[in-house]
Formats: sequence, structure tokens, C-alpha cells
Amino acid sequence: MRRQLGAGFALCAFLSGCSVGSVGPYYQPAAVVFDSTLLGTWTDSVSHTRAVFIRDGNRYDIAYTSTDGRSARFVGRLFRLGDATALDILPGQLPDSIKASMADAYWSSFVSLHSLWWLDWRGDRLALTSFIEDSLRAYVVANPDVVQHLGNDQTLILTAPAADLQTFVLEYRRRPKVFVDSTIWKRTK
Repeated sequence: MRRQLGAGFALCAFLSGCSVGSVGPYYQPAAVVFDSTLLGTWTDSVSHTRAVFIRDGNRYDIAYTSTDGRSARFVGRLFRLGDATALDILPGQLPDSIKASMADAYWSSFVSLHSLWWLDWRGDRLALTSFIEDSLRAYVVANPDVVQHLGNDQTLILTAPAADLQTFVLEYRRRPKVFVDSTIWKRTK
């Protein structure tokens, strides 16, 4: 499961390929915080993927590189949610070289979705986790009034405003066995 989360960090959160995402942010602007101790280069201790956190105002520009050398850019906003620290991640701008190779009509059909990650870091160690997507999706499909959404048992797109998303997330995270195992990242620079 640890290896899946490392790969999920790249494929899901960063490429919006998740089966669960939100059209709007999980945070409210007043809850956004910036912590300079998160800045720097972090490497997944199992998969050896790398994420570089760079300051961009009150948000993070995240440069992600997988073990096979593929890279992507993302925007992250750190915020407090209850007693936890969370990171809202959204795909960043596509490089011009990629955009130039496809028609505008193609790119206009993509929707960037927000992903939610839970962080716990001390010094040079970062634990990163997220909800088990299948469990979250099944819960919302079985309880359709719990949060505004679109989708089915394959794909879930949360459409609720940030305040409602936070209420839902805080309630859902109290349920047993809703998180994937944390991946451990170590600061390398």
C-alpha cells in the first residue's frame, strides 16, 4: 500500500487522474497557512520519487519528478483543518511544449481537480497520507446527501463549497480505516 501512495501522489493528485476530486478548494482563504519548514526537496523513502516545494506567495509551487524521470508542476496550499494540517493540491500549468502539440479544443475539455492530502512533518521527516478513494467514493454513493457531488461508483467529483467540504471531511476522517498507509518522505535538500 505504501508504494501505491507514492505512485498515487504522482498520478492522482498531480495529474487529476483520481477517482475522487473536488472542483473547488478544500480550504477557506482564512485557514491558509505558510510554513517555510516545508520548503525544500523531499524524497519518498520507498519509491524514491521527488517533490520540491518552492515558495510562491502564500502557496507552494511543487515540482514533482517520478523515479523514471517524468515530471509535473503543481500548486499546493497548506491549511489547518481541525487539529490536522492538510495540503490542497491542484495541477499547475502545462509546459508550453506539451500545450503546443495539441489543439486548444483538446485542452479545453480537461478539468483540474483539487486533491486533499494530510501532512505531518517534523524536521527532515514528512508523513503523507490521503483517504482510501474506494472507501470514500462508496460512502458518498451510499449516502448521497452527505456532500454535494457528481459521479457514480467509478468517479466522484465533489462540488460542495469549501465550508461544506470541510464539514464533510472532518466528519468522514473520524470513521475507522479511511486512510491509506502513510508514505514517509525525507528531506534531501
